[in-house]
Amino acid sequence: MNAERKAGVEGEGAREITDVPATRHLGHFALRAVDDALGTAEDMALPQAPSGSRFSLSDPLSSLAYARAVAPCPKLRTFADVLPQMEGIDASFTLDQPCDGLAYLGDEYEKVVEIYNAHADALFGHDMSSAYFDCTNLYFEIDREDGFRGKGPSKEHRPEPIVGMGLLLDADCIPVAMSLFPGNESERPQLGRCIAQMRERNSMSGRTVRVADKGLDCAANIAEAVLAGDGYIFSKSARALPAKERAWALSADGWTDVPDGKGGTSFRYKMADGDFGYAFEGEGGRRRKAQLPERRVVTYSPSLAKKQTYEISRQVEKARPLRAAAAKRSEYGDSARHVTFSPADGEGEARGDMKVAATLNHEAIRKAKAVAGYNMTATSKTGMDPRAIYDTYHRLWRIEESLGVMKSELDAVSVN
Repeated sequence: MNAERKAGVEGEGAREITDVPATRHLGHFALRAVDDALGTAEDMALPQAPSGSRFSLSDPLSSLAYARAVAPCPKLRTFADVLPQMEGIDASFTLDQPCDGLAYLGDEYEKVVEIYNAHADALFGHDMSSAYFDCTNLYFEIDREDGFRGKGPSKEHRPEPIVGMGLLLDADCIPVAMSLFPGNESERPQLGRCIAQMRERNSMSGRTVRVADKGLDCAANIAEAVLAGDGYIFSKSARALPAKERAWALSADGWTDVPDGKGGTSFRYKMADGDFGYAFEGEGGRRRKAQLPERRVVTYSPSLAKKQTYEISRQVEKARPLRAAAAKRSEYGDSARHVTFSPADGEGEARGDMKVAATLNHEAIRKAKAVAGYNMTATSKTGMDPRAIYDTYHRLWRIEESLGVMKSELDAVSVN
């Protein structure tokens, strides 16, 4: 009996090998607390009713969102390895349920966003005095295009079909609307479309200042903002400015320095008010011109100048060996803007019937370095302080951060 007792005690102290990991995921509690406070579960069942689904979408979709926050990975692995280790999550549903839920969410994402907006507005309110907008795209690991996934300019410079996504933030940088569009379509029309859908679905009115970077700065977006009774703050490329405006922007007169608190200069700015001409397409496709009053603020950042000058030099050095090897234009990437492509024979003499030769465009390199660190912001708010214009525009980094987190930490760059 003593021997049996000793063996039993030793057996109780031995750690058994098990297939269940000892690790538990706890990092989703903050996200779950916000989701519970919004209380969207009951309303999420309403748009689901016409689909004939026999299970609740709220729990599987919320669980996938929590899992994406603590351990981003493919859906099958999430279901098999992550959800069972999440404390306080009931993962009793089958894999088919979240997969069916994702299919529904893809078709009805606007309704889901509307539900969450209504609950967030009731709890916290939305400040739409200004709205920040930016676009990105997601690539799909597939070979063929379809009606929605098409080949276009990928942010990751990948050749696979992509889908574009526009994201709209309110003045507090809280997401309020999104739009999905085919990857082979321009992202410029999405700004007005996204704001119009948000206002219609949420019965919102009032004047909004639309804030976007130079990729969305075009006459059509400016005209649409004015016709809708909204204001705008758009960035403009200093490199693409007309000669007269570029000369004013680069001149040494009229600058105000903003100290960085360390004895140096954080940035410099100057402004000008005036009527500026825009050409846009009116009713019936006719080309129209208009003069709009604007305040334009030019800024110069020494740190940005250093960064952009380094990038230009890097692109030039990348182009040198490619030029010697007679590489294809597509192989130059961003370096192509500093290269001139022209027909030439084997001796380097220009001829119209021979292969294309590449030479460094020293004038383009000089112009690019001349505007390094400069940026122009144009706004319809002609009475707005230039520092306030600068601060409002630079809050765009929050939406860029949101998209960056989505593609890095949350691993949403590609879709299998």
